Amino acid sequence: MQTQHSHEATGDLAVLYAAKSTPDEKGSIPDQLRVARERAECEGRKVVAEYEDENASAWSGNRGPGLEEALAHAERLGCELWVLHSDRLCRGDGVQARHLVQLVLEAKALGIRLRSVEDDSSLDNVLMAAAMGERNSEDSRRKSASTSAGLRRRAKERGLFTGPPPCGYEHAADGSGLVVVPAEAEVVRRIFSEYVAGRSMTSIAQELQRDGVPTKTGKARWRQAQISGIVRNPVFIGKVKHKGDLFDGVHMPIVSAELWARAQQLIAATPSKRGRPPKEKRHLFTGGFLRCGHCGDPMCPRTRRNYEFYECMGRLHGCVTGAVRRVDIDGAVLSYFERVALDVDATRQQLVAAASQKVAEARALHAVAERESQQAAERLARVRTDYVNGDLTAAEWRDLRADLEPEAQAAEAEAKRLRDRLTAAEAGPDTVVGEAEAIAQLAHIRAAIAGDVNDAAGVEAVRAALRRMFDSFIFHREGTTPSAAGGARGPEATDVDLDDDQQGGRWIEPIVSWHVIEGFDEDMRPVVHREPLEQAVNKQQQASGWL
Repeated sequence: MQTQHSHEATGDLAVLYAAKSTPDEKGSIPDQLRVARERAECEGRKVVAEYEDENASAWSGNRGPGLEEALAHAERLGCELWVLHSDRLCRGDGVQARHLVQLVLEAKALGIRLRSVEDDSSLDNVLMAAAMGERNSEDSRRKSASTSAGLRRRAKERGLFTGPPPCGYEHAADGSGLVVVPAEAEVVRRIFSEYVAGRSMTSIAQELQRDGVPTKTGKARWRQAQISGIVRNPVFIGKVKHKGDLFDGVHMPIVSAELWARAQQLIAATPSKRGRPPKEKRHLFTGGFLRCGHCGDPMCPRTRRNYEFYECMGRLHGCVTGAVRRVDIDGAVLSYFERVALDVDATRQQLVAAASQKVAEARALHAVAERESQQAAERLARVRTDYVNGDLTAAEWRDLRADLEPEAQAAEAEAKRLRDRLTAAEAGPDTVVGEAEAIAQLAHIRAAIAGDVNDAAGVEAVRAALRRMFDSFIFHREGTTPSAAGGARGPEATDVDLDDDQQGGRWIEPIVSWHVIEGFDEDMRPVVHREPLEQAVNKQQQASGWL
């Protein structure tokens, strides 16, 4: 940040710079600038500009943009750059951050003279800069090690979270740890429930923004990175983390350990997003989740014009598997999933829970807005009373009213918006959702996979469930898939049959994750644990009433 001063065209000039490695809560930066200004002016310098960097380390980084701007300004004028101490400029070891001697040489080449109030001689020549730079770097190293050890003790021995409080929490006034913020906690629960239901992080962020849900800092815009940080953070199950190690925290969890574990499992199973996504995102298999049984390469989703298919990447080195229609593979896998892995009754229960969560979040946000609206109205009423009683002049009343009336109107408008949203949420699907509706949801998903309706969210839900329960699926075509003993492998009883075509029989081999195998039947075939197809019912305004 820069503060510009008027200056004369002649005379000795000086640029000031101040910095703090952490948030400047005690006003260190203004004090640094004041002392440097007094010393520079005592030597007859005219201060022409002041720059600063806050919360910018010189040990793990090269300060911030303020230092670079100060150097550029001093270079343009050919003047001195003043600081309180040389460690405001550099504290690095020359590897992870700039060493003082490096900056002294750079400044010399640019025609800048560096000056320091407290250790001016250390900036006179390279030898002195090297010695002071080593001292600054060693001080930072010891301070970093001490701080890290203190943070670890704080986490391990006291179970206290360090750093800015995440969404859903705030620091207790007595320093006893994090305390839950109810309205924010409901938002966190919604994010977790929607993510494990198959919603992408980007779509969750977009939906929160459309619903007018504010971020932790009160901003309207949500980003994918914020959702990612929330679903990965163990603080929400009552843990504190320090350098990769987890410790039990003293704060209350917001989500269950089971829900958090399911989110981590889905994160681990989800491939990184690279390349162009399939058209309308209707393909069930992405990121190598479907593989070719002939060569082992991924079967990648493809869309050309209106034709959707999977194509073996092994074609680049001669694989003869070729392309397969998306609807054939996705439809068969969905039927198999419903038959062996899907618990319809549990799906019904998840639909009820998701609808209830939506109402709870809306109710919590509405309560906060109503309280803020009431407080704004009370502030305006108190000022009006003071004016009527003669405690305020007419001019003071006009000035205060100009500020308070728009504030009260905005607060009332926000309360009304959330009141309407709560009414809509409470008037959504019945809190008792029958099995017939759960089956209807699955029918809708089948229509989406078949391409009869355009509903990418339903496909996302199935894709997420498949990744939780299976390591991969392998596509086989009769006559092209070798067996371990040589020759061609045929379909097994546990495989997914596809309709025969002119090129011969086709089937898909599911590779079940070990953590979902409950046991084995009499033929030693794995019995898959049945689980719900979780749904985040947060688009109740849609005619289908489901996500």
